[in-house]
This record gives sequence, C-alpha cells and structure tokens, in this order.
Amino acid sequence: MRVKERIAIKTDLAGLDGLKSLSQDTFLQSRLRSFSPARFGFGLLLHIVLLFIAYYISYQSLSIKPQYYGSFAILLGSYLFSCVLSGKAFINTLHDRYEILRKLNLSFFLTIGLFVLFLLVFQYDSAPRIIILSALVSGITLEALYYLILFSRRRAADEDEFPEHTEQSVKHPFRYVVVEFGLLLLIIALYRFLFLGTSPQQGYESVLYATILIGWVYAGMSSHRFNITESASSILQALLLLFKGFIILFALTALAVYYLMIPNPVFWLGAIGGYAAISTAMFFFVFSKQMNGKTEPTVNLFIRDFEEREQLDTTPKRKYCIKCEASYPDYPAELEHDYLKDYPDVFLLMNRSLELSTFSELKSRIRRTGDVYNFEILKNQGMELLVNLQKINDIRQINYYLRTVNKKLVPGGVFVSCVYPNVSRFQQTIESYPGGLGHIIYFFDFLWRRVCIKLPVIRKFYFGVTKGKDRAISLAETLGRLVYNGFEIMDLKLIHNNFFFVAKKIGEPVQDSTIKHRFFFRMKRVGLNGKEIVVYKVRTMHPYSEYIQKFLYERSSLEVGGKFRNDFRITSWGAVFRKLWIDELPMILNMVKGELKLVGVRPLSSHYLSLYSEEYRKYRSGFKPGLIPPYYADMPETIEEIEESERRYLNAYEKAPLRTDISYFLKAAKNIVLKGKRSA
Repeated sequence: MRVKERIAIKTDLAGLDGLKSLSQDTFLQSRLRSFSPARFGFGLLLHIVLLFIAYYISYQSLSIKPQYYGSFAILLGSYLFSCVLSGKAFINTLHDRYEILRKLNLSFFLTIGLFVLFLLVFQYDSAPRIIILSALVSGITLEALYYLILFSRRRAADEDEFPEHTEQSVKHPFRYVVVEFGLLLLIIALYRFLFLGTSPQQGYESVLYATILIGWVYAGMSSHRFNITESASSILQALLLLFKGFIILFALTALAVYYLMIPNPVFWLGAIGGYAAISTAMFFFVFSKQMNGKTEPTVNLFIRDFEEREQLDTTPKRKYCIKCEASYPDYPAELEHDYLKDYPDVFLLMNRSLELSTFSELKSRIRRTGDVYNFEILKNQGMELLVNLQKINDIRQINYYLRTVNKKLVPGGVFVSCVYPNVSRFQQTIESYPGGLGHIIYFFDFLWRRVCIKLPVIRKFYFGVTKGKDRAISLAETLGRLVYNGFEIMDLKLIHNNFFFVAKKIGEPVQDSTIKHRFFFRMKRVGLNGKEIVVYKVRTMHPYSEYIQKFLYERSSLEVGGKFRNDFRITSWGAVFRKLWIDELPMILNMVKGELKLVGVRPLSSHYLSLYSEEYRKYRSGFKPGLIPPYYADMPETIEEIEESERRYLNAYEKAPLRTDISYFLKAAKNIVLKGKRSA
C-alpha cells in the first residue's frame, strides 16, 4: 500500500499542483486514503483556538462582539475551502518537507485571498484585521512545526524501508527568475510614477512593497513557477500554473491593501494585473515551443498506434476486391508508374488495402481538382475507383461533393482523397514562427478559416476572398463526413502533413437534421423502452464525430472507465469542459422534459449500447436513463465491469427506487468532490 501511495501522492488535487499523474486510479484511491479527519480536525480546531486567544488578548474578553460574527464565519469558510484547494487536507506522511511547506503556504495565502475577496464582494467592513491575521500566522506556523516534527521520524522509517526514494528536486533557472523579478520591480515603479507621481513615499508603501516581493517568492514556490517547464506537461497546464501563482500574489497584495487601508487600491492591484499579463506573454513567447514539444497530439498518437497494430498483426490479410472474378493485371503498374508516379506513398497506401488488379481502368478516374463539376460530368454512374489528389479543404460544399462521389460509385466502390487537418496546420504554423508568435498567428488564422465561414454575413465575404479554398477542418470531422455520406473508412495514413484515406461506399448518405456546428447541439440516444431520444449537450467534439465511433472502436481500444483510447474527436477546450461537467449541463432540459432522471444509467448511442450483452440490453431498456450514472459510484474499469455496475444499480432500484437513487447520488458526489472523478 505504501508503494502505491508513494507513487500516487506525486499528483495533487484537481490539477492545482503542477505534478504529473502517474495513474488516475491509484491517485483516486490514495487521495481518499490520505485524508485524515483527525489531522484535518486538529488544524481547524487549532485555528479556532488561536482566533479566540488573539481576540481575548485584544479585548480581554471571550464574548465576541455581534458585528464580528459575519467576518469570523467568512474566515472559517475561506479556511475550509482553501484546505481542499491547496491539498492541505490530504497531506500524507509520504510527502517530503518541501511539499508539506508548499501546501501549508498555499493554504495560508488562499485563505487570506478568499477572505478579503468575500469581504469586498459582500461589502463587509466589520472585521478585526489584526486578530485574524495573528491567528492565521500563528496557526500556519504551529501546523508547519507539527507536520515537520511529527512526520520526521515516520519519514526516516520510510526511507529505511524504501531507500530508493529521493525527495523531489526543484530547479530554479537563474536567468528566468532574475528577469521575472526585474519585470516586477519595473512595473511597480512605473505604476508608482504614473498614478502617484513623485510625491514623497509614505511609510505604508514600504510595507506594501515588502509584501509584494515576499508574496512573489511564495507564489513562485507554491505554483512551481520557477521550474514551470519541468512541472507542466503542456502549454495549457503551464498557463494554469502561472495563473495560480498570479492569484496567490494578487491575494497577498489585496491583503496588504486591505490591512494597511491604502488609498487608491485599484492602482496597486492593477500593477499586479499588468505584471501578470506581461509575464504570461513573456513566458508564452520564450517557452511555448519547448512546452509544445513535450506532448504529442492525440491524432498522431492514434495514427502511430494504428500503424503499430498493422505491423504487429502477423495474420494474413486479404486485400479488398471490387470484383474478385475480374482481373486487370496491368492496371496496378499503370497506377504506380503513370497516374501516381509523383505520389508513390499514396500508391503504397492503396496497394496495402486494395487488390488493385480487380479494378477496371475504364471505371476508374484519378483527378486533382477542387471543383465538384469535374465529378458531376462523369456520365458513367458505375465507377469503381475515384481518386482525388486535391485536399478536401479546397472544396466549398464538402457534403455535396461527397454525395456526388457516392452517386458516381457502384456499391462497394472506393474513394481515395486527403485532408490537411487542423493538427498539421497548427504544428506547421508554430514551427514556422519564432517563440509564441506561431500560436497567435494560428489563432487568428483559425478564426478566419474556421469561425468566419460559419457566420451568416461574414461568410459571404470569406467565400468572396478565398473562393472556399484552404478552409480549416479537423481529421475527425473529415472522417465523420465520409461516414455520414455513405462511406466506410478502410485505411488511413499521414503523408507529407496530409491525411490520405481509403473509403468504400457502403450505402446512401444519412439524412440527419440534428447535424449542426453550433455550440449547443443535439445527439440521438436510446431512452426508455428503446425509444430514440434527442439529448442536449455542449459541443466538446469536432462536428460529425459521432459517426466515427464504430471506426474508433475497431481501430483503437477502450481505456479504463470505458472511454476510447487516443480519442482525437475531443477538442482541447472540450476536454476542459468535460472535466468541469459543463458539457452535461444542457441535459437538465431532458430532465425537465421527463426523458431523463437525476440518477440512472446513462443514455447511450446505439453503437455503444451494442457493446453490451443482448440479454442485458433488453433488461436495461426498461429503465429511464439518468444524468448521473452508477459509474460514478462504483468507478468500474472495463466495459464488462460497467455493465455489471449498472446491473447492480438496476436490481437495487427495482426493490427500493428512492433509497437506491439517494444512496448512489451520495456515493457519486463523494467520488466527484473528494476523489476528483470527472468525465473524460
């Protein structure tokens, strides 16, 4: 158990610490195990006692004045909230001294910051500042001594038992720290001169300056800012760590402004805000490329796994034949040396999945065009092979184009083309410009090539300028559009930053009115008695992604919790929405309509439901789905365990509906709040 705790303890609560998680399940289990009600209660009781002692010393009485009740209640709430946010409530004997002090300091500053913030929000002026500050400072000092002295012997025993363990070393790049410190001093001086002029310095300003500088050090230590490139695994995580450090510094400055009753507090808080903005921009430009190199795009991970599976699979594979009895032995050579002589990798892609000698040259066409007209004029409605070497990004009406191709192909006919996806566009953009300039250019390029095309008025101007060429589109949307328009994806390969695909016609295009590109959208799901319902959600996936669920399942695998491995359908901001449960909020409308209840099995797509056993699908259909599934109470890992978890819930629900739903709701709430379980 200690080994698991030692590994898991290197993570922190809800992403507030910048340490990498080695195993989510081990983390979730150790998080609850590391919570000690006794230690948590001791800290709370200690601060309450010190608060009364400080009050008694000031007023020689333990009878609290009524005007202070509100401020003490706000202080208590701020303390409890900060203990959870900072991770102090989960301090474990396996934490090293640096981690213990860091969590205590973070809790202290968060308590102060939240306390001052709530006072300002509620416009509460009655608060004994000196008493509260004395209690908090004394409490954090005694807690630090308690943890360091009490845990020192246990730590020594653990190190004897596990001699391989070493304390985490934190590097502080000298140049980065010096530049950051100089930037802070420069901005404070500029604000002082611009807003307060050259008037003589007051005594309170010296205390304020000292607080800001000391707070800068504490903020850097608490948020791993000084070694942020080591602590963060992506540019987004790095920006979150920076944001956390700025909040701590801002809280300390607000504390000093509040306690010293400094006039014009907005000027000083504005200085911290200006420093935060410039510091973030500086980090962005200096380290963005280094941070981007630490993570690999999900699309690339999927393709790499896809290729590795192909190489490791030694079972003989039969290539696809359009007509197995037909034979055109010369056609493959003509494709390789004539039609596709400048595209050898495309020929290899086609040749590894297609028996090209069964395709007729007379019923094949190789084009490189962005004009749908070149396919509309094909008189032959029985084409066997259509190849378009022009990327789909240059097609103005993609669905109409794909439906035209579908119409020209015989059943089982093959379509080969390519797309220049957003992931390739992003990688090439950031590699083409120094520092973080590539990120900025890509952002505006994405707005122009993706967002403007969806706006009613601006889209006319967009098409007038670009003629619909080189639009931004994701790989997930491209593949989804193919399936939506009656194709099955047979093969996929990255060739010179373009993803080439081999797709087979398997039917007519889908007619689905729910397909929209809007932020709020509708999805078809299976409800009570197998009836199809439409649920409302916030978009977290690329458009048309729901149509490639089967493709992803067949080419990938399920991770712990029943989620797809390397699911490239999820956008970067969509992953954040899922962790915060924002994507689930519109489903409350389904509850109002009576299609869902609060607790119940999740409404699933027909494909995902097909992964369950047939006997259980029939049993499951007799129950109304819910917003909070039993998964969050049991946290199963495999699809079989998920089915068993739902079965246990439904069996219990049949016997005692209300009691079962209350029990599962409380279990799910505990796992979500205390153990950090989120939708993936």
